[in-house]
Amino acid sequence: MIVASPRKQVVKSPQNAIVKPVPIIKKPKYIVDEEGSIAARLKARKAAASPSSSVNARKASATKVAAADDESIAERLLRRRRKANALEKAYPVLDPETGQLLEYRQLLRHPKFKDAWSISAANEFGRLAQGIKGRVKATDTIQFIRKSEIPLDRLKDVTYLKFVCQVRTEKEEPNRTRATFGGNLIHYPDDVGTPTADLLLIKIFFNSVISTKGARFATSDLSNFYLCTPMPRPEFGRVKLSDIPEEIIVEYKLREIATPDEWVYFRADKTHYGLPQAGSLSHDLLEKRLNKEGYFKSLIVPGLWKHKTRNIQFVLVVDDFGIKYLKREDLDHLVKVLKTYYDVSVDLDGKEFVKIELDWDYKKGE
Repeated sequence: MIVASPRKQVVKSPQNAIVKPVPIIKKPKYIVDEEGSIAARLKARKAAASPSSSVNARKASATKVAAADDESIAERLLRRRRKANALEKAYPVLDPETGQLLEYRQLLRHPKFKDAWSISAANEFGRLAQGIKGRVKATDTIQFIRKSEIPLDRLKDVTYLKFVCQVRTEKEEPNRTRATFGGNLIHYPDDVGTPTADLLLIKIFFNSVISTKGARFATSDLSNFYLCTPMPRPEFGRVKLSDIPEEIIVEYKLREIATPDEWVYFRADKTHYGLPQAGSLSHDLLEKRLNKEGYFKSLIVPGLWKHKTRNIQFVLVVDDFGIKYLKREDLDHLVKVLKTYYDVSVDLDGKEFVKIELDWDYKKGE
């Protein structure tokens, strides 16, 4: 179909100016272009099966590596931890009869699942609060209170609890309920940032280990680092009475302190998952404990730590320690200090640090 364009071309002649329309052939509207045609798709499949496709794959891989180099060490660690967590045997709760994925509230009310998951939920509330006699150890993270005990200027900061239920077949307690705080409603007045070692420092630190005669590398990790750090400024939250297992309601006499619309309020005195200040407060407490034992962080290089008298250094990324030492007694001293306050795991071979796999050959210096 040929149509006249609104644009006009003027052809000048010695006598008169003749105006001629410039024809435009419009592209058909409903014909699939070549890239989406069957022929194009067949061509793409043949190209994928050819040897040249491996070259393209290597180019794509190189592009991914380049993109990964642009990530910060914290972003890379978070991405790899998420990938590792996805490989663990954690499953949502599935009703085999209906094929429906069930969430926390549905599980507490489901005639088939409510008994097992009420116990799981009660265990989580017991851990957060003052325990359950004979079964669950307390962490005193939260205290159930009356609404009237919340300061008036903090009522706007009252947050909620979000519950996640998963089946972890490899754990001693396979039915796992975990509560996290709604951090989007927390208005923390101070800085919540945490200084950590970046990728450049970590690479330099690795080179320092193999360049120092007699040096060795080990790693250490702190479990539940973000949990149970005392907070100078408490947070407040609430949970619906119907979302609390009957065992906890009776144990803590929650009906006596619930509001007429059946909300139960609590005060959080220690850090927990979801609180934006959990990382910074936990780091500050760790720094205070290490300083007490002679360890101090560099004022020039963030994330690098040394000792006043011992020949030992380490880089710190959140709760992961990469440790360079010359004497085993210096390493043992650091581990002993950490075990005083935390659950600590140690790898003397230093095979992995922040998801970077390492294979040390100290004799060859590599």
